[in-house]
Amino acid sequence: MMIRPAKREDILEMGKMYEIVAEVHKEYHPIFHEVENCGVNAVTTNYIDNRNGIAFVAEENSEIVGFAGAQIKLMPETFKIKYTLHLTDVVVLPEYRGKGIGLKLIEKIKEWAGENKIQYITLSVSFKNNFAVQLYEKAGFKDLSKDMIMDVD
Repeated sequence: MMIRPAKREDILEMGKMYEIVAEVHKEYHPIFHEVENCGVNAVTTNYIDNRNGIAFVAEENSEIVGFAGAQIKLMPETFKIKYTLHLTDVVVLPEYRGKGIGLKLIEKIKEWAGENKIQYITLSVSFKNNFAVQLYEKAGFKDLSKDMIMDVD
Protein backbone atom coordinates (compact mmCIF):
# COMPACT_ATOMS: atom_id res chain seq x y z
CA MET A 1 0.00 0.00 0.00
CA MET A 2 1.19 3.49 -0.86
CA ILE A 3 0.19 6.85 0.64
CA ARG A 4 0.69 9.82 -1.68
CA PRO A 5 -0.59 13.38 -2.14
CA ALA A 6 -3.99 13.57 -3.83
CA LYS A 7 -4.07 14.79 -7.43
CA ARG A 8 -6.78 16.30 -9.59
CA GLU A 9 -7.15 12.94 -11.35
CA ASP A 10 -8.23 11.40 -8.01
CA ILE A 11 -11.28 13.64 -7.57
CA LEU A 12 -13.90 11.19 -8.91
CA GLU A 13 -12.76 8.27 -6.74
CA MET A 14 -12.34 10.48 -3.69
CA GLY A 15 -15.76 11.99 -4.35
CA LYS A 16 -17.41 8.56 -4.31
CA MET A 17 -15.77 7.79 -0.97
CA TYR A 18 -16.82 11.17 0.41
CA GLU A 19 -20.44 10.34 -0.43
CA ILE A 20 -20.20 7.13 1.64
CA VAL A 21 -19.18 9.23 4.64
CA ALA A 22 -21.85 11.85 3.94
CA GLU A 23 -24.51 9.14 4.00
CA VAL A 24 -23.31 7.96 7.42
CA HIS A 25 -23.20 11.52 8.80
CA LYS A 26 -26.82 12.14 7.83
CA GLU A 27 -27.78 9.63 10.53
CA TYR A 28 -26.14 11.81 13.21
CA HIS A 29 -27.91 15.11 12.61
CA PRO A 30 -29.96 16.83 9.88
CA ILE A 31 -27.31 19.56 9.54
CA PHE A 32 -25.28 17.20 7.38
CA HIS A 33 -25.85 17.61 3.65
CA GLU A 34 -27.75 15.45 1.21
CA VAL A 35 -25.57 12.86 -0.41
CA GLU A 36 -26.47 13.02 -4.09
CA ASN A 37 -23.46 14.23 -6.10
CA CYS A 38 -21.88 16.10 -3.17
CA GLY A 39 -18.53 14.32 -3.17
CA VAL A 40 -16.73 15.68 -6.21
CA ASN A 41 -17.59 19.27 -5.34
CA ALA A 42 -16.62 18.82 -1.69
CA VAL A 43 -13.26 17.21 -2.51
CA THR A 44 -12.49 19.85 -5.12
CA THR A 45 -13.48 22.79 -2.90
CA ASN A 46 -11.97 21.50 0.36
CA TYR A 47 -8.69 20.09 -0.91
CA ILE A 48 -7.77 20.22 -4.59
CA ASP A 49 -8.59 23.90 -5.28
CA ASN A 50 -8.07 25.15 -1.72
CA ARG A 51 -4.62 26.59 -1.06
CA ASN A 52 -5.15 25.86 2.66
CA GLY A 53 -6.22 22.27 2.01
CA ILE A 54 -4.16 19.10 1.84
CA ALA A 55 -5.21 15.55 1.05
CA PHE A 56 -3.48 12.20 0.78
CA VAL A 57 -4.78 9.02 -0.79
CA ALA A 58 -4.05 5.40 0.07
CA GLU A 59 -3.52 3.21 -2.98
CA GLU A 60 -3.45 -0.55 -3.16
CA ASN A 61 -2.88 -2.26 -6.52
CA SER A 62 -3.38 1.11 -8.28
CA GLU A 63 -6.82 1.52 -6.65
CA ILE A 64 -7.60 4.35 -4.26
CA VAL A 65 -8.91 2.68 -1.11
CA GLY A 66 -8.92 5.67 1.24
CA PHE A 67 -8.09 9.31 1.72
CA ALA A 68 -7.53 11.87 4.45
CA GLY A 69 -7.95 15.60 4.12
CA ALA A 70 -7.19 18.58 6.31
CA GLN A 71 -7.25 22.36 6.19
CA ILE A 72 -4.97 24.95 7.73
CA LYS A 73 -6.92 27.11 10.18
CA LEU A 74 -5.91 30.54 11.45
CA MET A 75 -6.34 30.73 15.22
CA PRO A 76 -7.74 33.73 17.11
CA GLU A 77 -5.17 36.15 18.55
CA THR A 78 -5.86 34.88 22.10
CA PHE A 79 -4.08 31.60 21.23
CA LYS A 80 -0.32 31.15 21.56
CA ILE A 81 -0.19 29.41 18.20
CA LYS A 82 -1.02 31.01 14.88
CA TYR A 83 -2.24 27.96 12.93
CA THR A 84 -3.61 24.48 13.42
CA LEU A 85 -4.30 21.80 10.88
CA HIS A 86 -7.94 20.71 11.08
CA LEU A 87 -8.43 17.10 10.02
CA THR A 88 -11.74 17.10 8.17
CA ASP A 89 -11.97 13.66 6.59
CA VAL A 90 -10.52 10.20 6.98
CA VAL A 91 -12.26 7.76 4.66
CA VAL A 92 -11.43 4.13 3.98
CA LEU A 93 -13.53 1.87 1.77
CA PRO A 94 -15.52 -0.58 3.92
CA GLU A 95 -13.77 -3.66 2.56
CA TYR A 96 -10.36 -2.19 3.53
CA ARG A 97 -11.21 -1.09 7.08
CA GLY A 98 -9.44 -2.64 10.03
CA LYS A 99 -6.12 -2.91 8.18
CA GLY A 100 -4.45 0.20 9.61
CA ILE A 101 -5.01 2.36 6.53
CA GLY A 102 -6.79 5.11 8.47
CA LEU A 103 -3.91 5.27 10.94
CA LYS A 104 -1.37 5.47 8.11
CA LEU A 105 -3.31 8.30 6.48
CA ILE A 106 -3.44 10.20 9.78
CA GLU A 107 0.29 9.62 10.26
CA LYS A 108 0.94 11.12 6.80
CA ILE A 109 -1.17 14.18 7.70
CA LYS A 110 0.82 14.48 10.96
CA GLU A 111 4.11 14.22 9.05
CA TRP A 112 2.97 16.95 6.64
CA ALA A 113 1.97 19.19 9.57
CA GLY A 114 5.39 18.77 11.17
CA GLU A 115 7.18 19.55 7.91
CA ASN A 116 5.10 22.73 7.66
CA LYS A 117 5.79 23.86 11.24
CA ILE A 118 2.20 23.29 12.40
CA GLN A 119 2.19 22.19 16.05
CA TYR A 120 -1.34 20.84 16.47
CA ILE A 121 -3.93 18.89 14.53
CA THR A 122 -7.57 19.31 15.53
CA LEU A 123 -10.75 17.57 14.45
CA SER A 124 -14.46 17.38 15.15
CA VAL A 125 -16.23 14.04 15.33
CA SER A 126 -19.75 13.01 16.28
CA PHE A 127 -19.81 11.18 19.60
CA LYS A 128 -22.19 8.75 17.85
CA ASN A 129 -19.46 7.76 15.38
CA ASN A 130 -17.81 5.19 17.66
CA PHE A 131 -15.61 3.72 14.93
CA ALA A 132 -14.11 7.13 14.11
CA VAL A 133 -13.70 8.10 17.77
CA GLN A 134 -11.77 4.87 18.41
CA LEU A 135 -9.57 5.46 15.35
CA TYR A 136 -8.73 9.01 16.41
CA GLU A 137 -7.97 7.99 19.99
CA LYS A 138 -5.73 5.18 18.72
CA ALA A 139 -3.92 7.74 16.55
CA GLY A 140 -3.24 9.89 19.63
CA PHE A 141 -6.04 12.47 19.63
CA LYS A 142 -7.38 13.55 23.03
CA ASP A 143 -10.54 15.32 24.14
CA LEU A 144 -10.08 19.08 24.24
CA SER A 145 -13.48 20.68 23.81
CA LYS A 146 -17.03 19.78 22.94
CA ASP A 147 -18.79 20.86 19.75
CA MET A 148 -22.44 21.72 20.31
CA ILE A 149 -25.32 22.73 18.05
CA MET A 150 -28.68 24.40 18.65
CA ASP A 151 -31.68 24.63 16.36
CA VAL A 152 -32.84 28.22 15.88
CA ASP A 153 -36.39 27.59 14.71
